Amino acid sequence: MVDPLAWWPGKYAECRRIARLVDDRMPDAEILASGGPEIFPELLEGHRVVRARIADGIDLCRLPYPDDAFDVGVSARVLELLPPALRAAYVRELLRVCRYRLFLALPLQPELESIDKIKNAYVWDVSRVWQYPAMQPEDLERVLEGCGLTVTFPAEAAGPDAPAPFVIAEIVKTEAAPAMLAPASLAAH
Repeated sequence: MVDPLAWWPGKYAECRRIARLVDDRMPDAEILASGGPEIFPELLEGHRVVRARIADGIDLCRLPYPDDAFDVGVSARVLELLPPALRAAYVRELLRVCRYRLFLALPLQPELESIDKIKNAYVWDVSRVWQYPAMQPEDLERVLEGCGLTVTFPAEAAGPDAPAPFVIAEIVKTEAAPAMLAPASLAAH
């Protein structure tokens, strides 16, 4: 099947934003790309990227990796597809296997509705893609409440007439000192 959104310039904007944040914060990190688009290995060329995908038989809420197996976790276009009852387990599982940070894309509801309209305009008989309301930043903060983690939502300027269609959440477990990061990343290679 042809991707009906291949022409859309903003298609992977959240993934590109996450990749820039990873490069800025942890340039030598080993990355877990959980679910979602398979573009992270391409965007994070200088990193070792391991993909966890349902298509490969991996349960994203029970990842087959030990605690702190990766320096950083990245996830885009996953949370909005999960039933709300599974979202907390998914986020906590990513935090379990990631040593330092986790970056999550949270698409906002207008973006999800726009994607549905575009897909239905260009593909015949496509059912509604987004069955659940989008996870909001405050929902994520509630999931992480009392865990002792730092959660921020790094802003990226959007045009005055075009608000950002997604929010990136950066969850910091532990700050990685440069001396700590290199051995952790090199040991995995």
